Amino acid sequence: MKNIISNYYAPVAFFAYNRPLHTEKTLTALSKCIDAEYSELFIFIDAPKKVEDIDNVNRVKEICYDKQWCYKVHITENTYNKWPLTLIEAVKDLCENYGKIIVIEDDVLVSPYFLCYMNKALEKYKNIEKVMEISGLCYPIKIELNNNQDLETFFTEETMTNGWGTWKRAWNLFEPDVDKLLSIFSDKEMRKKLELGGAINYYSMLLNIKKGKYPGWDIRWHASKRIHGGLTLCPTQSLITNIGFDGTGQHCGISFNYFFKLKMKAVLQLPDKIEVNEFYQEELIKFLCKDNIVRYKFTRYVIKKIMPKIILKFIKKIMQKILQFKLFWYFKKYKI
Repeated sequence: MKNIISNYYAPVAFFAYNRPLHTEKTLTALSKCIDAEYSELFIFIDAPKKVEDIDNVNRVKEICYDKQWCYKVHITENTYNKWPLTLIEAVKDLCENYGKIIVIEDDVLVSPYFLCYMNKALEKYKNIEKVMEISGLCYPIKIELNNNQDLETFFTEETMTNGWGTWKRAWNLFEPDVDKLLSIFSDKEMRKKLELGGAINYYSMLLNIKKGKYPGWDIRWHASKRIHGGLTLCPTQSLITNIGFDGTGQHCGISFNYFFKLKMKAVLQLPDKIEVNEFYQEELIKFLCKDNIVRYKFTRYVIKKIMPKIILKFIKKIMQKILQFKLFWYFKKYKI
């Protein structure tokens, strides 16, 4: 059993903080994965930033210790809050020891077939340098099948860090130094490559990381991948959904766009040809641009400037109530 665990099944890193309900639902879904009984789970819990977070962090700890969520469970409790270093260091250490990793945060609800797909793909592409990431995410867009009804997965240049995995060879290329990244992408052609043809302003996100407005390990990972031309494998129907866009997250705000219909059967097809699906790339950019306009530009630069704060707070509370109701039915639908 030990050889099976270390050689085929990737270790699963789970990152939690101060959201007990999200943590419990996410771990419950993970425990129902077909490969969970063979997977080694590493849980990392960050320390509270503020006094008011202490109770929720303690409740998260209780949930993490409550059950044997996978074949074997290791729990690390940080003595101070060091996000995003918690993730960066954990991915590095586990990749060093196991050669690969699957990463889940406390708001990523997975399909029962998520781990099967991830392990299968991590094994298939382990020596293909151009493939740097495996993701369980697919945004809710129509996929062009080109008369191939068996298309279940495809490659994209985008980075999808909601339920994802990688290898030591790829994470070794991760560049955490934002100054180095800004220098590299100050070149016009490189910036175009970073921003997928100019559709998404990743360069300004790097600037915000430098200013301390956003930790942005995922933006730095995306930039690192673009330097080396790395691709991400995704399913045509999502194997994960993000339940954290309910106002409880640290940096993701409120959105109704991330309740995906989960794929409830195994992914059988993985492409042999390593190339970008151009149709998906185009549709993905359209989706992200639209979401960016609604969630950030319109909300931050229009609504917040013309509406009194008290009305904004009221609207936010209403949206959170609606999302909580939607989450309730979502959990009921998938029996979590």
